[in-house]
Amino acid sequence: MLRMKYMWEISPVVTSLIFLLFGAIVIFGIKKEIDISPNSNISEIITYTSIEDLSNAVGYLVKQVHDLPFDVISISYTSFGDAYAEVKYNGDCMKAIFSMNPFVDFSCTDSSNYSLVEMITINGNEVTIKGNNQKFNIAVWESDGFCFAMYFSESISKSVIFKMIEGTS
Repeated sequence: MLRMKYMWEISPVVTSLIFLLFGAIVIFGIKKEIDISPNSNISEIITYTSIEDLSNAVGYLVKQVHDLPFDVISISYTSFGDAYAEVKYNGDCMKAIFSMNPFVDFSCTDSSNYSLVEMITINGNEVTIKGNNQKFNIAVWESDGFCFAMYFSESISKSVIFKMIEGTS
C-alpha cells in the first residue's frame, strides 16, 4: 500500500515534466519556423565538413564557385538556421563568401558604401554588382527560386565576377 501511495505522489511531478517537455517541443518547433524566415535573426549556426553535408542539412543542392581569382587554402561550409547556406573560400590575402538561400526576397546587404552599382546579365539572370573605382566587392542575384550572393574581401574586376558566376554549379 505504501508503494501505491508513493506512485500517486510522484505522478504530479511526472505529469508536470511531461507537460514541460511537450511545451519545449512546441516552442522549439515554433522557434525553428521563425528562424528560417527572411526577416528573422538567424540563431542556429552549424559548420560542416563538406558541401554534401551542408546540402543535406539545408535540404537543397548548394552550388560551388569555380574560377576564383586566388588560390584557395581552405573552405568552410556553414548553415544559418535551416535553409541559409554559406561557403567561405579562404586564400592567403583574399577570401570570397558565397551564400545561397531559398528566399528570393531575402535582402542581401553589405554595410559598406559603394560608389558604383551596376546591373549585368549572366546566364539570363540580372546580377547587381557593387564596388568602387571600377572594381567590385559584392554580387547579388536570383535564380530558380534562390537568392545568391558573393562577397569578396578585395575588389575584383567585372570580368572576373562574370566568369565566376557563369561557372557556378
